[in-house]
Amino acid sequence: MSNQDRLKFAWDLYIIILAIYNAVFLPMQIAFAEVEQFVTQSESLTLLETFVDIFFAFDIFIAFFTSYIDTVNGEMIRQPKLIAKHYMTSGFMPDLISTTPLFLKPLVLANTEPDTDIQKTLLSFVKVFRLLKLLRVRRLSRLITNLQQSVDFKSQMSRIYVVFLLVLICHIQGCLLFWVTAEEQTWVPPTDFGSLATDAFQKDRGFWFHYFKMFYHSTLVYSMVDI
Repeated sequence: MSNQDRLKFAWDLYIIILAIYNAVFLPMQIAFAEVEQFVTQSESLTLLETFVDIFFAFDIFIAFFTSYIDTVNGEMIRQPKLIAKHYMTSGFMPDLISTTPLFLKPLVLANTEPDTDIQKTLLSFVKVFRLLKLLRVRRLSRLITNLQQSVDFKSQMSRIYVVFLLVLICHIQGCLLFWVTAEEQTWVPPTDFGSLATDAFQKDRGFWFHYFKMFYHSTLVYSMVDI
C-alpha cells in the first residue's frame, strides 16, 4: 500500500468515525428535546458539532481528488477528470446539502424573531438537511471493498456491515418515529391496542424509556409485525 493509499484509508476511516457519531447522536438530538437541550447547554458538544460540520465540508474538497475502484472492471481510477465526474454524479449533492446547516442555522437565528413559527419552520428544514450527513456512513462499504485482505475476510466484514446498517436503520427510524408522533400524540403502538392508550409520550417516563420503546417498535417493522 502506497503512502497516498494509506493517507486515503486513514482519512476515510476518520470521516466514517465522524459519520457514525452523527448517525447515532443526530437523530436523537432531532427527536428528543432532552438530548437537544443537553447538546445546546454543553459548549464542548456545540464546538464538536461545528468541528464535525467543518470536516465534512472539507471532505467535499478532498473527494474531488480521491481515487475510486471501477465496479465494472475492478480497476483503480486515479485520473482527476474521471474522479470529479464520478463524484459529481454520485455523492456530491447530498454531501453539499448536508453541510448547508453550518451556514443556514446562524442565518436563520440572526434574521428571524426568536420562538416564532417562521423560525421554528426554518430550523425544521435545517434539521432535515442535517440528516443527509448520515449518508456518509455508506463510505464504510467502499472502505471494506478497498481493503487489501483476503476475500473471506472482506466477506465477513461485509456481513458485519449489513448487521450494523440494520441496527442503525432501526435506531434512526425509531428516533424519527418519535419525532413525527410526539407532536400530536395520537399514535398508539400495536402492543397498546388493547387499552387504546399508550405511555409512549409521558414526560415523566424519561428519555431512555421513550427511546427504547421506539427502537423496539422500529425493529418490529423488519419482522413484519408492525407496518
